[in-house]
Amino acid sequence: MPRLRIARERQWRDKFRKYRILVDGIEVARIKCGTSLVVDISEGPHELRAAIDWGSSPALSITVLADKNVGIIVGSNAGGGSSLVSQLTWDRNDYLFIREA
Repeated sequence: MPRLRIARERQWRDKFRKYRILVDGIEVARIKCGTSLVVDISEGPHELRAAIDWGSSPALSITVLADKNVGIIVGSNAGGGSSLVSQLTWDRNDYLFIREA
C-alpha cells in the first residue's frame, strides 16, 4: 500500500498546537510542530487539507500510484504583512499551506 509522508515546518506560529491532516475530508493524523509522520493511503485521486480549529489550507489534489509514496509539507501562512485579524477573518481557508514535498 502506498504511504503518505507528512512533514510540518518548524514555525513560531501555532508552535504548541497540532494540525489536523484530512484526506478526502476525513482526519487521518494530527501533527506537531517540526515533526513528520507516515500514514497509509489508498491509490487513486485524493484531496488533502491541513486544518486547525477555524483555519485551514486550500485543498491539494493528488493522484497516488500503486507503488509510489507521496510526501507533503504543511505550515502556517501567517506572518509577513498579514495580521492575525486578517488571517482569522478573510483568509481563514488560506491560514495554512499544504504542498507536495
